[in-house]
Formats: sequence, C-alpha cells, structure tokens
Amino acid sequence: MNQIKVRIVSGYFEDKTCANLITATAKVPGDAISAMALFETMSGIYDATSDMIRPALMRAMLRKTLRSPIIFETVMDWMLDVAHSIEGV
Repeated sequence: MNQIKVRIVSGYFEDKTCANLITATAKVPGDAISAMALFETMSGIYDATSDMIRPALMRAMLRKTLRSPIIFETVMDWMLDVAHSIEGV
C-alpha cells in the first residue's frame, strides 16, 4: 500500500492514471486486514490529492466496504468527516 501512496502523491502520474490505479486497487480481493490497509492508505492521501482523484477514492472505499463490511463504520465516519469539511459544518 505504501507504493500506491507514493505513486499517487508524487504527482508524477496524471490524475486519470492515479484514479485508475485506485480503482484497480479497490477491486483486489482480500481480507479485513487488507481492507483496513486500503482504508488507511486512501484516507491518508485524500487531502494530498486533486479534486479529479477524490471521487475515485470515495468510490474505491465504498466498493471495498461492500466486500468487507467489517470496515463499514470506520469508512462511514471518515466519509461523514469529509462531507462536513466540504460543507464547512
């Protein structure tokens, strides 16, 4: 997951390439530990990414949550925090 974070935050790749990488990463099957690792990576890079990549991050987290419902509460809290920061609430 660290290499994915480095590649996305580096700015070396275009936004569409980063979004495709995020989408592909979310489709990889795994257990609850890999789902938490994905969540930690995606939530950690959310603020460092552009507005073009952020929707892909949100979709990836929703997709992974459907496959690993054990992280539902964590992902929901994070998404609510993001929504509140966008709205300025």
